[in-house]
Amino acid sequence: MRIDPVLQMVCTRYRERLGWPVVADPANNSPRIFVGDLISAVVVPVAEAKALLSRALEADVRCAVFSDALGTRWTFLVRPSLAPLFGSGGFPVLARGAYVALPALPGHPLATGLRWVVEPQPLDTLSDLAGLAGVAAPRAA
Repeated sequence: MRIDPVLQMVCTRYRERLGWPVVADPANNSPRIFVGDLISAVVVPVAEAKALLSRALEADVRCAVFSDALGTRWTFLVRPSLAPLFGSGGFPVLARGAYVALPALPGHPLATGLRWVVEPQPLDTLSDLAGLAGVAAPRAA
């Protein structure tokens, strides 16, 4: 299957600028990243995601966040670590080996339907999963 040159350019930019191991998914015309040694992904319904992002920013937990095409779920990308079950809502941490379709980088036209809520940062500047899990845990009164 032929890979769109714009898609290939977006994947190259992810790798060169951010250090993300992004590959092209020509069937869906989108860049994608595999969950594993370098990145973890947590999918959260939008109502809870807004509160989680607010707590993460307040606690200086750095993550990249994007919205699905319908705006109903946000995906938080962080570095992997051992973390307890994620939040009282049971937000799923995607399994190792899964892949996540990504929005295009800002300034690069690619119609994936996904959009960045918090723009991506280099892998080494992202917080780890345990940090995000810490702010997702319910606060004691």
